Amino acid sequence: MLVIRLLLIFTFLLLFSALSLAFNPLLLSCPRPNSALAQGASSDQENDVADVADVADVAEPPLSTEYKYISAQGFEVTRPSAPSSQAINSLPRRLLVTTVFLTIPLSLGSNFLGLTSKLIVSSPVPQMASLASSLGLQELFPDAEGYKIYKSPSRSAQPQMTRQGTFVRYSLLVPPQFVQDPAVMLARSQLSDPNREMKMSRASTSSLIPDVAWGPMGKIDPVTRKSSSDTNISVIKNVIGAPFSLSKTIGSDPLLAGQSVLTNLLCPPNSGREGTLIASSKKTVEGIEYYTIEYVISFSDAVAANKKLRAISVLAGVGDDTLLTYTAVGREGEFSTSLRRSAESFTVI
Repeated sequence: MLVIRLLLIFTFLLLFSALSLAFNPLLLSCPRPNSALAQGASSDQENDVADVADVADVAEPPLSTEYKYISAQGFEVTRPSAPSSQAINSLPRRLLVTTVFLTIPLSLGSNFLGLTSKLIVSSPVPQMASLASSLGLQELFPDAEGYKIYKSPSRSAQPQMTRQGTFVRYSLLVPPQFVQDPAVMLARSQLSDPNREMKMSRASTSSLIPDVAWGPMGKIDPVTRKSSSDTNISVIKNVIGAPFSLSKTIGSDPLLAGQSVLTNLLCPPNSGREGTLIASSKKTVEGIEYYTIEYVISFSDAVAANKKLRAISVLAGVGDDTLLTYTAVGREGEFSTSLRRSAESFTVI
């Protein structure tokens, strides 16, 4: 993205230079000699041409010739004649055309002023949305409201973990101005390659490290490389021994299941967190059960006693040995609709 932006800046500088040359009055309107004065110098020019012809044959005529005229003060002045306007104007025009053809693809590639996003979302062509989805453009360019679609990597791109569960992919909407947490990315890289040197502590099991996490842009601590904001989104993959059924484990009733998950999994005893259930629901899509639990977290720590967080967790059981847990967390009273929309978009694909 940085390279595209630099190329875009260079292109606009080139465009500015081309426009400056194209509309430069000194280049567009070159002075022509006065006809009366030019007639006085015509005989001298004819003699010069004759002398040149006698000396040798010239392969090509010079690009410009000289003419002489008498100034108002009576002095003889020699001035090179101006090149033709066609030769002068050809270069700026070529620069202008070249710059325009360079600017268009670079502007679309860098989503300048949201141009590409608007073309994808508001295109009059009905097949544009399906084409953009098949090409994965919605993962690169945000929509009109700034949301991006994230899809977990394919099997070939997945790192080899110590324990492999049912292979599963998922997708979700990433809120505007959210970026991936670099600490999670480094932890996943270290887990896939233990010989790689990383200046960070390793987790004891892979289940403690999210598959992916996001936080607001600019909220990463430069020293710890961890998010300094209470607002974040994460997806955790737990590999559980087969056979596993989510409804048989936590129950089929949404309210009882939500309270059970909140008490035993999200805010267990002696964790320093206390959870209050707000809402709980269940749905089944294409044979996959989703439990959506909304709750408020309070802390027993004296430092964070006055801090309350609101969270939405979505649990999905995949296959007979894998549990996916999506969680969106934000300050109570500041829980934005973007987090709620992201939670509603979480889907196993």
